[in-house]
Amino acid sequence: MTVPKPHLVSALAAAFACVFCAGRAFCAGQPGTTSVYMLKNDIGGRAIAMGGAMTALSDDIFGMRYNPAGIAVLDIPQFSAMTSGGVMDTGMNLAGAVLPITAFGIERPGEAGISVISSSNGGMDWYSTDIAGNAAVKGTPISAGGDTVVSLGYSERLKPSDLSFSIGKRKFRSVAERYMGAAVKLVHSRLPDTMGGSVSGNAYALDAGWLAHLTDWNMSVGFSLLNLGTNMTYISEANPLPSTLRAGAAYTYERSSEARMSGFTASLDISHYIKEQQAHLLAGLEVPFEKVVIFRVGYRFFDDTGGITFGGGIRHKRISCDIGLAFNELLGNAYQLSATYRLGDVAEAKPVRTEQKAKRGVMITLDKDEEFIEAGPNRKPEKPEKPKTFSESVQREHDRMERRVRERISAEGIDRRRKPDNVTPATEASEDFVENLSGTPQPASSPAKSKPPAKRPKPDSEDDLMVIH
Repeated sequence: MTVPKPHLVSALAAAFACVFCAGRAFCAGQPGTTSVYMLKNDIGGRAIAMGGAMTALSDDIFGMRYNPAGIAVLDIPQFSAMTSGGVMDTGMNLAGAVLPITAFGIERPGEAGISVISSSNGGMDWYSTDIAGNAAVKGTPISAGGDTVVSLGYSERLKPSDLSFSIGKRKFRSVAERYMGAAVKLVHSRLPDTMGGSVSGNAYALDAGWLAHLTDWNMSVGFSLLNLGTNMTYISEANPLPSTLRAGAAYTYERSSEARMSGFTASLDISHYIKEQQAHLLAGLEVPFEKVVIFRVGYRFFDDTGGITFGGGIRHKRISCDIGLAFNELLGNAYQLSATYRLGDVAEAKPVRTEQKAKRGVMITLDKDEEFIEAGPNRKPEKPEKPKTFSESVQREHDRMERRVRERISAEGIDRRRKPDNVTPATEASEDFVENLSGTPQPASSPAKSKPPAKRPKPDSEDDLMVIH
């Protein structure tokens, strides 16, 4: 399916502009009018190190917090855990998993993700007061409350589509691998009351997201709408959840696989809090080294609690560990440690994209280590690499000649079983050449009978005999 004109790109640009301009000023708005601040926190060592710019990079259970469509990207079971701390005596923990669903799917089987996040607001001292309101007796320390969020999400990989548009005389074309997902949340929150106890409330929320990987351009774009749900009511007063609209884009630059630094990935997000009328700009960069160690850095713009972030990660076959550090002058420094175990190598999950390209005739996977490149409809074949040896150059020229002869035979409608009337000696020689190249055995033909020599005319006279001799 070809997208007519640059409609999708125009819609993408318009969406970014709307999100950017939704808040009249980035720092203006009504902060503090929503509840359950934990729903705004970054989740995962990778996410916090990249400044939270994860809408277009979501591919695990941590990414479900930013874009639930990303849990179907790798298509392999995953188990994850996370812990954080550093801001006074607060803390946050997560446990989650992503599992394939083979018995259900709109277009094809998808992936289900489940996570449980719990946060603690630390402790506080409780004082009883007298009639005048003065603190009279100091009680035992009590909990400052906390939040718990249980999320259940589903994501599915849709049929790939072709994206094409033109700028002037230059045309652009790519395969778009699309994902859609949603998640439901149960939010439970606790706060201390005036008697040294606690009050609690429950709320329900819905997340939805869309993600696309533009494989020919090494880009990805994503949109998500988060925390749409009921109000959080503790006693009688109801407070809304921090509904959020996010849009993001990411670009990956890939170098040779033999290089130590094989490239980088840069991402950019815009996050808009609908109720509070605030927007923030998030940026992140990660650079892999030796395909094992990854360095990351990020920055949160126009955010009072933001600033620079950095961290790193380690990838070893099925296990990955990440750490993220965030610096803030008001609240102090915070860290997050996360780990993921996958029941399958990430490299084994990547050919999913190659299979999608095969439907356009671009790439056909023959086996695990061999690939055959073929030109698809309305697409130029990929530029082959230069031959490294003389024998490889000869073999490539041999293949090119064979292909040209086959195309010529197909165009002229030559039948190998019957010699057409209009066949030329050059075409007949080309047909024999192709049969010899293909290696097909030729039917045994009877030896051609030699024609008898032409008889010389008999001389009528002696003069004629002299002329002949």
